[in-house]
Amino acid sequence: MASNILVKDMCAIREAMRDYYSRGFKGNPEKTEAQNALDSFLKKQMSFEETSDGTVIYRSGDTRTLENNPLFEIWRNKAFDQVDVMFHFYVFDILDLENEKTEEQIFNEINEYGSSFEDPFVITRERLAQKLSEYAGEGLIRVREEDGQKLYLNVPAPGLLTSDLLLFFSEILPCGIAGYTYERRRHPTPRTFRFKHHFTAMTLESDILCQLFDAMGNKTEVSLVLFEGENITAVPMKVLCTTQAGKYYLGYYDRAKGSYLSIRTTDIREVRHGKAAYDYDPLFRDYCKKLEHAWGILAGDKTEHVAFELKFEPAEDYVLIRLSREKRFGKIIKISDEHVRFEADVTSTWEILPWIETFMGWIVKLEMSNEDAKKQFMKDLEGMSKIYGGCGESI
Repeated sequence: MASNILVKDMCAIREAMRDYYSRGFKGNPEKTEAQNALDSFLKKQMSFEETSDGTVIYRSGDTRTLENNPLFEIWRNKAFDQVDVMFHFYVFDILDLENEKTEEQIFNEINEYGSSFEDPFVITRERLAQKLSEYAGEGLIRVREEDGQKLYLNVPAPGLLTSDLLLFFSEILPCGIAGYTYERRRHPTPRTFRFKHHFTAMTLESDILCQLFDAMGNKTEVSLVLFEGENITAVPMKVLCTTQAGKYYLGYYDRAKGSYLSIRTTDIREVRHGKAAYDYDPLFRDYCKKLEHAWGILAGDKTEHVAFELKFEPAEDYVLIRLSREKRFGKIIKISDEHVRFEADVTSTWEILPWIETFMGWIVKLEMSNEDAKKQFMKDLEGMSKIYGGCGESI
């Protein structure tokens, strides 16, 4: 095991990752229990130094040397007590695949088992109801309601993937924890797949993402409880990932505002399922249509025109190759062998600006219908020119 620290509150771990790692290291020498837990799991990946004024300086290790994502181990270190252990063994012995049982029947059988011990094991009705609800929510048992009474049933054990696929999916986010857990139950096998880099930060979002995918599959609304204390009622549409940084966003429909918005999954503390969204299908089709011109995650009705021209040397044909590979829904117009024009209508010019800046050395002409974005682009150029000792004529 990567750590002997048992995790009592996963939300505290996620908040520590969000504030302590993802958004800059804090120089507080008195770390919280959650921060100490993260340090323990990431000790092979991160190293820290502290300046005289208490500022924390860090450097990351070479993650290519890691065979596994170290943060998956956190899920195996969740704290548990005797009731958790006893209930787990009892409930799967009591329930089978065909005969449904009520909460009353399960309660009586568990306490009958428990009374057989010298030190009798007792579970309260409240704790039993909590554990049954938890297991049903995780899909470990099935539950249905009849005449106001809940009936419980076991579910068949899932079939396992082949070894190669299991090893591959043990590292794929957002649901790599499932593959990782199954892999640990097998004997070590040769690795066909190796990952060049492990994106560890999003590992802790697995539970949030599973809840969101479940809501999307069932076409229900959700209440998003944020770390900042705000609650948002949303109809979840898609989970979007930025390829540059590997950050996850939830694209959702906000009924109160009548528009499609997005939010970082790291900002979501809890997902609570709500009522069925009977207009889910038309909302989803409308959302997908609005995403057709999104360079990033912002969906909208209006588009902004962006165009730029590139000139490059004959030996720099890789510029055109890269432009062709990354153009997405944009259009490339060839002016000459070493002179091309790129055009696109996007929902947000701000989202495409960082990509445009990567072609800085070859841009000879720039057009943007969003004047504010263009002014900011030119301001950034002027700032860079001053830093590197350039002159205004070079812009």
